[in-house]
Amino acid sequence: AHPMSRPATALLAVNDGLLVGQRGQVLRLANGVTELLPLPEGDEDTVVTELIEAQGRLWAGTSAGLFHREAGAWVRHEGGEPLSRAPIETLFEDSDGNLWVGMVENLARLRSGRVREIVTDEPSASAVRSVFEDREGNVWFGGQWEGLTRVWNGWTRRYGKREGLV
Repeated sequence: AHPMSRPATALLAVNDGLLVGQRGQVLRLANGVTELLPLPEGDEDTVVTELIEAQGRLWAGTSAGLFHREAGAWVRHEGGEPLSRAPIETLFEDSDGNLWVGMVENLARLRSGRVREIVTDEPSASAVRSVFEDREGNVWFGGQWEGLTRVWNGWTRRYGKREGLV
């Protein structure tokens, strides 16, 4: 079967083409050539949900944890639970070089590929679906259940129903 016979679950434009996340693999489409970048053995049914170039690496958020490309292969992140196995909802690199990883129940911050912080018990850390950095350097997290959270200069503010969000 042709590699594009699977649904495209993540897209990332790169200098030389397009990366397409799918179940069990990522395709690199460039100059009329399709290159298959399979996930490691045992992850054939793992769905690639997010792709990002950050911290000098290509990262893949999947239904079964965080991976990065190293020496021509996908490597599962060795930061331990929850990053190594939890479903990844979103990936975002801020202007300070932090890689934010949103999961169903946690939010992680990586710096130089290493876990610097994992937020677990905060309502704002659960089900982060989107991340945005404004021109003033505020990082905004959109959660499925708890509205918006803004992080700036080490401070955090949550916006929810009380502030007018429905």
